[in-house]
Amino acid sequence: MKEFLEYSEDHKISLFAALVILDLKSELQNNIGHHITRYLEAHAIKLEQALLDLNKQGLIHFNNDDKSLQSAYLDETIFKLDSIEQIAEEFWLAYPFTFPLGFGGNFIARTGNKDMILKMYMKAIGYSKSRHDQVLLVIKAFEKVVSDGMLNGNKIEDFVRSKMWESLEQNSLIKSKMNQTNGTSKRLIV
Repeated sequence: MKEFLEYSEDHKISLFAALVILDLKSELQNNIGHHITRYLEAHAIKLEQALLDLNKQGLIHFNNDDKSLQSAYLDETIFKLDSIEQIAEEFWLAYPFTFPLGFGGNFIARTGNKDMILKMYMKAIGYSKSRHDQVLLVIKAFEKVVSDGMLNGNKIEDFVRSKMWESLEQNSLIKSKMNQTNGTSKRLIV
């Protein structure tokens, strides 16, 4: 049951939606039908109504008019939920592994509890792909400004905890580097 709760929390969907989606994706070794039944009974919800609600949310679709779990399927949009993990990994890899120290040498910037940091990051950006893309631009500019000795680097955890990208977007050095890196003067999201 823990994996259902984690999937539900990670993807900001109801536990019932997580149960149905994981069942339809056939990602679990055992049949989770009994978990779905127990959930519905515990919450006094009828399966048909719960499936219709998921359909209205765009999480599932039906092959025919019987609107049953057997006729339900996921379309490509539900797999966007899984892209959250890809976005988080992209952030992790985009953040510099090291930053230079003012007196010479480097310090390791991309260190710490990766899973915890990535969950904090995804929550901080509101699971938004467009916000993530903006943060990646900030990281590129930040890395350049730090390597030029104009700002000090930070550990990735501090960068996420403080949502440093928000203040960096207001920094004129970062704005200038973002425009140079991007080749255009994209509007900053603030």
